[in-house]
Amino acid sequence: MKQDKEKQFFRLFMQHQRSIFCYILMNVRNADDARDVMQEAAVIMWQKYTIQDQEERFLYWSLAIARNLIKQYYQKLKRDHLIFCDELLSEIEDRSRSQIESYEDYVAALRKCLARLNARQRQLLSLKYERGMKVKEISRHVQRSTEAIYKIIARTQAALQRCILKSMAE
Repeated sequence: MKQDKEKQFFRLFMQHQRSIFCYILMNVRNADDARDVMQEAAVIMWQKYTIQDQEERFLYWSLAIARNLIKQYYQKLKRDHLIFCDELLSEIEDRSRSQIESYEDYVAALRKCLARLNARQRQLLSLKYERGMKVKEISRHVQRSTEAIYKIIARTQAALQRCILKSMAE
């Protein structure tokens, strides 16, 4: 049972970690402080997580924990004379929450659109973005000219952008 809890928590945490951190960073704005808040949030999430927590609610549950820690962060800043009014903090939170939700929609659309690409397009994007290869390296690797690789990647990116916009509009 304990292993099931650990597996489920870490799977869900890893799935939503980027979204949670983006939410924190949008609210805190200082990357070092945001990382500290993220670490504290992860500890609290682990301590409070029960296997009965529903998967589809994990992100919102995590964001609620992060929101409380962000409030504590700003209360500490108030003590240090960096004062933000509650209305401003509420506005920042509302905007960042909507951005997180649109980010989740964007990632889902991106995955759907990536699946529609042909094998060569996926290979080139994988070489460039997952493996971090330069276009010259890619051209040597696939034995195509640098110009051809630039064109294929540019066209693929444009097609992805159109697909994502269309998917999100639906």
